[in-house]
Amino acid sequence: MIRLPTKLLRKALGERAKPPERRRNAESACRGGPGLQPSAGPQDAPADSAGSGRGPRRRAQPPAHFLFGSFFPELLSGFFPRICPLCRRSSLEPREDFCAPCTADFRLLSPPYCSRCGEPLAGESSAALLLCGRCLPACQQDPQTGRLSIRSCAAYAGELRRAILLLKYGRQTWMGAHLGSFLAKTCPRLFPAAVFDRVLPVPLHPRRLRERGFNQCTFLAKPLGRVLRIPVELRAVSRSRYTPPQTALAPAERRRNLAEAFVVHRPDLVRGKTLLMVDDVYTTGATLETLAAALFRAGAHRVCGLTLARTLPGSRLDP
Repeated sequence: MIRLPTKLLRKALGERAKPPERRRNAESACRGGPGLQPSAGPQDAPADSAGSGRGPRRRAQPPAHFLFGSFFPELLSGFFPRICPLCRRSSLEPREDFCAPCTADFRLLSPPYCSRCGEPLAGESSAALLLCGRCLPACQQDPQTGRLSIRSCAAYAGELRRAILLLKYGRQTWMGAHLGSFLAKTCPRLFPAAVFDRVLPVPLHPRRLRERGFNQCTFLAKPLGRVLRIPVELRAVSRSRYTPPQTALAPAERRRNLAEAFVVHRPDLVRGKTLLMVDDVYTTGATLETLAAALFRAGAHRVCGLTLARTLPGSRLDP
């Protein structure tokens, strides 16, 4: 094999060889070192460049993906169809997170709801205040509990349940962006007149966070904050007690297990605010009710809760 000298090879390829000193200066400029020199514009071109017949170098053009990604999203979606994250089939809805068959499997909840816990109620009613059999005595004993309002997007079943399990236990964290976008699109329907100050994902205990590696509620809350244009609060509240998994516990045991589990470290961030808590699944409401109680003690004006899914009465599908 014949090896050509580097200069000849560069000349054959049409590339201008850099002098050693200029190459060292360029490398130092990239590192921000002592060789950093101000870039010369067209008017500051070296004197020898005029005599050499070479004009000033052209300004670098923006990358092609920037232009196409900014101005031709629909064109790109036509060449590269979106893939449904659940069934892995191509989707004809470029602006939807899931394909039409998977979305049709989501059992969306519709009113009337319990005004407090969000449980779907039988029949039709346009009353402003409706309470289920569990929330009615609680609100009679303590009217402050009526300031809590929880809603869920769909039933914890079918493809939505599978998506949540893939996120939480399958460690497929990319599913969180799709579920968070679905949650953000559904929120205005569930809270049409509410104006929130902050989105607050339910925190995990540091030990549970190390075990899982992420907080799925944070994945859900960030797209919601972008749509509502309000901050996602991650500093105000922490989980001070490590609680074992509650899937096998009765509702009363869950509430005892979560007693004093949340601590508000920054009351100034919640005082007088209307807060939106975000969780993945509503089972008995113990987690959201305990967190809301801590926020009310810290001076929150109103607290609402939003979950992706909800276990319906008689369902044995626990998260």
